[in-house]
Amino acid sequence: MPNIFIKADCEILIELPEVGWTSDEWKSEENERICEDYGHPKCTINFRIDNPDEPICPAVIYVGDNDAIDGSISVEALSETKYKFTMKGLFKSSIHKDGVALLNSGQKPMLEGVTRFRQGYDLEEPRATDCEFSLKKFS
Repeated sequence: MPNIFIKADCEILIELPEVGWTSDEWKSEENERICEDYGHPKCTINFRIDNPDEPICPAVIYVGDNDAIDGSISVEALSETKYKFTMKGLFKSSIHKDGVALLNSGQKPMLEGVTRFRQGYDLEEPRATDCEFSLKKFS
């Protein structure tokens, strides 16, 4: 799969539907250890590029904290149900060739959700971010 580069300086506020929904998993030291032991990202920021020709088949881009070239992704618990994901720096991920075609046609990646310790949370509606996406490394 082709590479994609992401330049980011953004904060993403997540409010979970109820106490304990996913936050128990997001606080689990055992889940954190599993990520460390197996080299999984501790957190990811997930994007999608809608495909107007095939609406049920968007292209996805998962950017993990271990994809950082220069920077980081961090997570801060603000309360039992509110979390702040901070993505700052330059990242390298991969994208399906269909996603490359969508980018080249002018479609923009939208924030779809986040994961922490392999437990995901999708937003109700994808939303725009200030992240920049490029198929070539930023100079």
